[in-house]
Amino acid sequence: MNDDFTPFGLAVKLKEKGFDYPCIGHYVNNQLYVAHYQNAFHSDNDESVDAPTISQVLKWLRKEKLILIGLSPMQEYGGDEVIEWCSTVYKADKQGGLSWQEEFYYQSYEQAAIAGIEYVLDNLI
Repeated sequence: MNDDFTPFGLAVKLKEKGFDYPCIGHYVNNQLYVAHYQNAFHSDNDESVDAPTISQVLKWLRKEKLILIGLSPMQEYGGDEVIEWCSTVYKADKQGGLSWQEEFYYQSYEQAAIAGIEYVLDNLI
């Protein structure tokens, strides 16, 4: 599976929660298909599910749901290497305020992003 795209189970949850941005990828029977051209795909049947990229989902959450997921590299004290990634979930309000919701630590940027997205879908929307 391509790390840029959300996994199948998460794509299904996103569809259920109202994600409807056009995507260049889609799943059919849990198999990812990616268009090899710039035109975006939008599934409109029950047999396929849009496969958004992580960045598309983060943008959708910011713009449509006022939820921010911050992804930060974490280093060992005094070291130069990134040892893990922190995913911090914030809920914004229309007045510009932010409230901290949850924080996760994972080995990769993509794992941290997916954890934050899953938390949001299961707990905030």
